[in-house]
Amino acid sequence: PAYSWYEVCIFRRDGSADPAGEDITVLRAISMDHHNVERFAGELAGTGWMVVQNGGGYVWKLQSNCIARRDYEVFTIEWVSGSMDGATPDNGRGDGEGFVNALRAGDCIGLWMRAQYPGWANYLRSASIEVMWEIN
Repeated sequence: PAYSWYEVCIFRRDGSADPAGEDITVLRAISMDHHNVERFAGELAGTGWMVVQNGGGYVWKLQSNCIARRDYEVFTIEWVSGSMDGATPDNGRGDGEGFVNALRAGDCIGLWMRAQYPGWANYLRSASIEVMWEIN
């Protein structure tokens, strides 16, 4: 089993207040010290932002890690809209079910790095997220 992994969430303006700035740095600043997405979602109240729910939670599993490896791994994950709405969950990959269809114009995507046990670390060299829309 993998004891470190990555998750994604969707941040959305909720219309309850003027968003505290138009820049993603606001969300980054207020999320930096949070380990619990559910608690963080509650603390966003009144900031003009919310975390979009995924069933009973707020995240979609993106990818599991192999632990205790010195070399960085490269993961490329593609989730698409459609009847399956995601990818086949292989090699520790999440299926992304519902993620693409939950996205709206103006949303921000958050990446959460996770490690199962206190004192464990999950190192990331870099990450990028590319979103492409096709308008019919």
